Amino acid sequence: MLNMIFSARHSQLLDQSALEQLAGEIVNYCAMVDSSNVVVWVPDVAFRLRESAGNIRRALLLLEVKELACKTNARDYWMVRGSSPGLVDAS
Repeated sequence: MLNMIFSARHSQLLDQSALEQLAGEIVNYCAMVDSSNVVVWVPDVAFRLRESAGNIRRALLLLEVKELACKTNARDYWMVRGSSPGLVDAS
């Protein structure tokens, strides 16, 4: 039963408001690691936040538009700013 719930959450695409909340959670996670720029690996963030890698990538793209994240040359590695006063708190 738990496996079905876990799988269902990982297979769904998030709407815009949930994506913005996830983006805030990513920034908060990075702020816990360091207050400046943090390099994150998509599969690791997906595991820690219990989200699909696809939703993490979509949230990172949203952060990229807001100039709070940028892709690196390595696949699935992103640079995220650890603090962002312009982003709504995820809580």
